[in-house]
Amino acid sequence: MCDVSLIAATTVATLMRLSTNSSGVLITAPTIADYDLTATGPGNDGQPGPYTGPVVTVKSNRPWTLSVKAQTTYWSLTPAGSVRPDAGKPAGDLLWALNATTGFASLTTGGATVASSATGSTATSTVHHRVKWFYAVDVPGDYALTVVYTLTAN
Repeated sequence: MCDVSLIAATTVATLMRLSTNSSGVLITAPTIADYDLTATGPGNDGQPGPYTGPVVTVKSNRPWTLSVKAQTTYWSLTPAGSVRPDAGKPAGDLLWALNATTGFASLTTGGATVASSATGSTATSTVHHRVKWFYAVDVPGDYALTVVYTLTAN
């Protein structure tokens, strides 16, 4: 009998992927009732809503943290006609949560942890949103806020 020993070797690189099922969240135009609900809603947690989406998926072969933040301090506004806002709509008026009914938090430019894993894993999270509406700030026009999801290796 004759044996030959061989070594199977490879290098495994860090593999991380972050994907979403959409490029945005369509928020229904507010009504007077929506403005009034923000002022009187439980904990001023933003009304109406929730708006579901996006679904965020992480695939990683190492520990990771997924965070969310607003890209800017204020929403961008294309005013309707000659209407101009005095201060602008703060990013914090857009709230997010992983539960459709509780746990909503205001977006900040500093970021907040959405999910994390101490080991490599695949995870899918559905993000829900609510919006706070205020008569004095939210003048007629088209609003947009870029929301940034960041996947970081731990």
